[in-house]
Amino acid sequence: MLCTAGTGPLPSPLLGKEREPEYRSRPKARETGMRIVVTGVAGVLGGRVAAGLAGRHEVRGVDVVEPADPPVPTVVADLADYEAARAALADAEVVVHCAAIHPWKPYTEEQYLHCNVIASYQVARACADLKVSWLVFTSSIAAKGYPTHYPPAELPIAEDAPVRNVDVYSHTKTLGEETMRYWNRRAGTPTWILRPPTFIPFDDDRRRVAMMFAGTWVAPEDIAAAHILAAEVRPDGVETAFLPQETPYTADDIAEAQAGGAEAVLERHFPGVAAWFRAEGLDLPVPQPFFDGTTAPTRLGWRPQWTPAKWWAEHSEAAR
Repeated sequence: MLCTAGTGPLPSPLLGKEREPEYRSRPKARETGMRIVVTGVAGVLGGRVAAGLAGRHEVRGVDVVEPADPPVPTVVADLADYEAARAALADAEVVVHCAAIHPWKPYTEEQYLHCNVIASYQVARACADLKVSWLVFTSSIAAKGYPTHYPPAELPIAEDAPVRNVDVYSHTKTLGEETMRYWNRRAGTPTWILRPPTFIPFDDDRRRVAMMFAGTWVAPEDIAAAHILAAEVRPDGVETAFLPQETPYTADDIAEAQAGGAEAVLERHFPGVAAWFRAEGLDLPVPQPFFDGTTAPTRLGWRPQWTPAKWWAEHSEAAR
């Protein structure tokens, strides 16, 4: 059963050149020279995380399929099988569990449960039995529900917001998070739970730019950078962190946008951007409810590098 997110580079002629990670504030203690296992290395996220860690650590990959161009030595294993998971994670000091399936492609409910729940349980169980130093788990904003499930009065959406998911993918991410907490209670495994929004590497750059201005898309390189930091910063018990896009919107902006004032909101923060979208033949993006993004910068020193403000600063200057 396929438990990987898919492959593919991020072409970015509109987004600009790939940037070196830049951090708001360096975390106090970043470890180096560890034995790290990254799951899902044939996927969009896992492959980038493994490649980014390889220069500083001894890294091994795991996936249910053999990657076409593995960034690190890779073991093929179905992590939903406990013995296979334990063998694949043997000798790891840190495990970064990226392997999952997403609604980017059609899957059955049985596949979601197998890959996102059972495999996550067996990975956490193996980490406990092997006494790994800590575990990094890729969750999703969907574990709390999608942005549209929260009215402007409840913004920013808090780390401990009530669960409002209504589809099987979201539910599996909620169950995955609870599994991490269960194994922390049972065995004490320190765990990072990272909650990215969508980071699908769309073929159409313009779609990514529109979603970036809506606040709903973060580049996979940025999400990978957060995981690399989490692999090097020991969590205190179980720590959760949204990995949201960096936007200037307020709750009042979102209410205005939802009432039909998206253009006014965009122009207030990014003067001239509406004309760019129209020239590209695109509908104006509607800014969406946003998540509390304070934990990732304060605990991990992370911030996204592909942001609406940086993109518009570059492209509006070029337009002049």
